[in-house]
Amino acid sequence: MAIYYLKEEEGSEIPTTSPALSHEKRLHPFLIAFFCIIIVLVSFLQLLPVTNPLEEHLLHKLPSSFLPRFTAEPSVRLLELPCTNGTLDSLDVAMALRGMGKLHPTRIMISGKVSGDHESEQLLQGVLGTTRAEGIDVIHAQGDYHSVPLCLYDPPSFICSPCTLETLPGMISNKDRGCFLPVARSDQPGIQLFAQTNRGEAAGSIWWELLQELMHPNRGVISAEYAPVWLLGGRLLVFPGRATVFLTKYGMMPITNSSEIPPKAMTQEDFLLGIEQKERGEKSPDFETFWNDALVIIGKEYDLPSLATLHHVASLLKWRHLSWISQLLLGIGCILLFLIGVRSGKPATFHLAALLIVTTLIATILFLRHGIIIQWLSPAITSLSLVIAGLLEKKRVLS
Repeated sequence: MAIYYLKEEEGSEIPTTSPALSHEKRLHPFLIAFFCIIIVLVSFLQLLPVTNPLEEHLLHKLPSSFLPRFTAEPSVRLLELPCTNGTLDSLDVAMALRGMGKLHPTRIMISGKVSGDHESEQLLQGVLGTTRAEGIDVIHAQGDYHSVPLCLYDPPSFICSPCTLETLPGMISNKDRGCFLPVARSDQPGIQLFAQTNRGEAAGSIWWELLQELMHPNRGVISAEYAPVWLLGGRLLVFPGRATVFLTKYGMMPITNSSEIPPKAMTQEDFLLGIEQKERGEKSPDFETFWNDALVIIGKEYDLPSLATLHHVASLLKWRHLSWISQLLLGIGCILLFLIGVRSGKPATFHLAALLIVTTLIATILFLRHGIIIQWLSPAITSLSLVIAGLLEKKRVLS
C-alpha cells in the first residue's frame, strides 16, 4: 500500500502567532542636550560663591561630630578711641599702647590715621619701640608696603569694565610688614583690601592683614608665604583651594549682616579705668582675660561692622574646596554618567540616579570630616536629570 504525504515547500514557514514586542522609546536628542547643558551650568555655578549661604546654613545644622576641628582663631578685641574726621589722636594711641604693654595681647593693629603735635608723635614712636621690645607686634599703616601675590585678570571689555585699583604713593619694600590705610568713602561702601603703587605692584590694606591673621593664626611674622590670590574682573576674589568671595563694582568687600556674635569692644574710658585699677594692685581677672592672647584692634567705633564681616569671611575660608580642574572634571564625569544612564533603559536610569545620590552623600560626609567641601550640586542635578529622563521615557508596542 502506497503511502502518500505532503511535503512543505522549501522556504515556507508554519504561521505562528508572535507575541507583541516592546522596546523603550529613547529620549529626544534635544532633551539630552538640554540636560547636559544644565549640568555644565551648575558645574560652573558652584565655582562661584553662589552656594555659600546654603552651605553655611547646612553646616550650622550638622552635629559637631561631623565637623573637623580647625585651628582656633585668635580672639578679636576692639579698643574704641575717639576720632575727629576719622583721625585718631597720637596721644590717645600712645596711652592705649602703654596700657597694652601691661597686658598680654598677641598682636596689635592700628586701624586709623594717627596725627597730633610734634611732642605727642615723638611720644608715640617711643611707646611703639617699647611695645615691640616687649614682644608685642604692632601693625599700622606705613609709607612702604609689603608685596601681595595678587594676580589680576580682566575679561574682554564687552563683558565687563576693566578693574582699576587705587594708586598709592610710596613703593614696595622688603619689610616683613607694610600696609596702607584705606580712606572711608560714602560713595564706595565696603572694605578695601588692595591698591597698587605707581609701578602697578599690588599692596594690601590693614584689613587684608587682619584677614590673613584670622585665616592663618599660626603663620608667624613673615607674610611672604601666601599662595597667589586671583582677582577676576575686579569682582571675584579667588583664594586657591578655598571659597571665592564676591566684591562690589568698586572692588570692595561688602559689609554683611552676619548672625554670628560680633567681636567684643571696649571704650577708652573703661580701658583706662581698668589699667588704673591694675596699676593700683586691684585684681581684675575679667579685664585681663578680655585682652590676654587677643588680636587687638585700636580703632573707631564704626570699625565693628568691618571686623564682624572679616571674621565671618575668614570662617568660610577655613573650609577647603577642590581645585577648579577637579570640579570641572567632576562635571564632565556627571555628563558621562547621564549619557550612560539614558542609553541603558528606564530601570538602569533609576538605579544609577539612586546610586549617584547615595555616593555623593557619603563622599560629602567623609570629606567634611577633613574640612573639605566637595562639589555636590553637579551630582545632585545629574541624579534629578536621570529621574526626569526615566519618567519621560515611554514604551511603544510593535505588532
